Amino acid sequence: MTATGKSLVSTAPVTPQFTRGSLTKRVESFRQKRVLVIGDVILDRYLWGKATRVSPEAPVLVVDVEKEELRLGGAANVAQNVRALGATPLLIGVVGADGAASTMRQGRCSAACWTAWGRRRAA
Repeated sequence: MTATGKSLVSTAPVTPQFTRGSLTKRVESFRQKRVLVIGDVILDRYLWGKATRVSPEAPVLVVDVEKEELRLGGAANVAQNVRALGATPLLIGVVGADGAASTMRQGRCSAACWTAWGRRRAA
C-alpha cells in the first residue's frame, strides 16, 4: 500500500516475460561474446552400479560399482555451459591441492573436461 492507501499490485493482465522467440534471441546473443566466470573449480565424481544389499554396520546401501564418470563441476561446469551457448568463457577459479586437481590437470576426466581445463590453463 502507498501512503494514500492505493495498492502497489497491478491488476493489468500478466504477459509472459519469456517467450520461445525471446529466449532464442537471448541464446543467440551469447555468440561471439566473452563471459567471465569466477568460482570454485570442482571435479564431480559419479559412480554407477547396482545396490546389492544394506550394510550391516550402518543403514546404507552397498553398491557394486560398474562405471565411474568424472565431470567438471562448480564454476568449470558453468564455463562449459557458457561455451555450449556459443560464447567464450574466461574461467577464473580456485582448485585444491588434491587428487581431483591432479586428475583435472592430467586431463583424465572427459574430453569436455580436458578441453575446458586446457583452455583455462592456456589463458
